[in-house]
Amino acid sequence: MTTPSDFALRRCTRQTVLIGTAALLCIVAGVAIAEVDIHRANDYYANKASPAIANVESFHLGPCEKRFAERDFPKAFGECAFILRIFPNHPTALLLTTEICTQWKSPDCLLDDLFDKAVAINPKAATTFVVQGIYRHQTKQYDQAIQSFTYALNLDPNLINAHYNIALTYLETKQFDLANEHAQKAYSLGATLPGLRERLMKAGYWKPIPKDAQASQEKAPAQGTAAPATTTSGK
Repeated sequence: MTTPSDFALRRCTRQTVLIGTAALLCIVAGVAIAEVDIHRANDYYANKASPAIANVESFHLGPCEKRFAERDFPKAFGECAFILRIFPNHPTALLLTTEICTQWKSPDCLLDDLFDKAVAINPKAATTFVVQGIYRHQTKQYDQAIQSFTYALNLDPNLINAHYNIALTYLETKQFDLANEHAQKAYSLGATLPGLRERLMKAGYWKPIPKDAQASQEKAPAQGTAAPATTTSGK
């Protein structure tokens, strides 16, 4: 399954690491910008402006991607696991870990536990539920995937990745009208990947929705607002 990625990665030069205080601290022009305690879990979204995120990414995200491309799954898993110990809901590290584990199938891949921690650190982060939905889709847990994407959309109704990926899941379950509804929304919001549109056209269900009908749908009350259980049957 092809999925769009809009996870911006910031890079900065690590200038100071205060090991004695168990923190990553970046100093710019003599001014302390941000501090992250590496001995506890930290919310990625609350610290997006912190150079500490760029520091961790510089040393571990690239190597995780490289090892994964080389199919060196144990080392790739270890690199991303380091990031997730500090930032449990880091979206790119979380997504990479699900892709690693989907192929590696190691007992070390306790993905349910990872998502429990990611949700617990910030249950209002919609992208966490999108990544969870992608994992559930990849492991053919389609009903649970729809639940995850739906919850993400209740948190952020205009999240392109949620609309795009729930449409893909509805396609897999042959719920074509719902697939088209979310596909139209994804493309109206700026989705650029053609695959979803092409699949709907091939199935004969690509049906542009009039703007007034779209506006009516947007005003309708959200469905499925209960947070999805993070525990799944697949590991």
